[in-house]
Amino acid sequence: MKQYIGGTRIANDVMLLRDQYYGAIVIVEGVDDVKFFHRYFDQSQSKVLPAHKKGHVIDAIKILATRSAEGILGVVDCDFSYLDGDVPEHPNIVVTDFHDVETLIIMSPALDNILREIVPSEEIDLLDNFADNVRNVLFEAGSTIGFLRWVTFREKLGLKFKGISFERIFDSQEKIIDLELLFDLSQENKETGCKYSYEKIKEKATDLAKKKPNLGHVCQGHDLVSLLVRIIPVVFKDTFSKEILSKTQNKALRSTEKDMSSKLRLAYDTSFFRETQQYKSIKNWEKGNSPYKVLGD
Repeated sequence: MKQYIGGTRIANDVMLLRDQYYGAIVIVEGVDDVKFFHRYFDQSQSKVLPAHKKGHVIDAIKILATRSAEGILGVVDCDFSYLDGDVPEHPNIVVTDFHDVETLIIMSPALDNILREIVPSEEIDLLDNFADNVRNVLFEAGSTIGFLRWVTFREKLGLKFKGISFERIFDSQEKIIDLELLFDLSQENKETGCKYSYEKIKEKATDLAKKKPNLGHVCQGHDLVSLLVRIIPVVFKDTFSKEILSKTQNKALRSTEKDMSSKLRLAYDTSFFRETQQYKSIKNWEKGNSPYKVLGD
């Protein structure tokens, strides 16, 4: 049924809800976003609705503005908008500080909290080194995919990344992404061939990398989570002695992508969210839209 949902449908649903609910209404991209923001929003004074697509959120907010609807806020991922200079400019729309919510979490101390649980107590002094190494490998590999995604987005190439095996594209020995294999697999998921050759794609991705953008804007959260479950065991072996490795339960080093995503969300403290620009933007929205309130105290 999601294919029948659009901005107009979401706007109509919000107007129906407004007839019986007088608190703030927040429209987010998806169900996972609803789960995430429920922890930080005041549920007694606001309701969160999924639109199932970023474009639907933006369209719905614009439609609702023409209907003079009050107390409606849209929250969307920034994706590549900061990098391309096309951040949605609307008083009732706020965006994430980084590419998406999962990237936001990984950029925060939440990742350190997870890694702290893995490091043996007698080696806790190596935590910072371990965390730095994990992040370096993670964002190096994640940005390789991110730059390809960015080229695909800018050039409208239509390459498909859903369902690609990270086991195949991540070289655990070299700790890098096989970009050429990733390009080939993304074409396999496309009905027609890409208008660019691999060499052309690589050239464009390299040109974007030369601009040295913030990798938190380049890397997609899902990619980072998928890589993280593979990178942690590899970096752990490089950081700690064989004796420590033998004492550490293998289960502690390995996790499914679903479990890792859940761990990251749980490790993301409210204090981290309060430090984001997104939090400050929502606070400013509340000041301009009194008496509507979204954030918890």
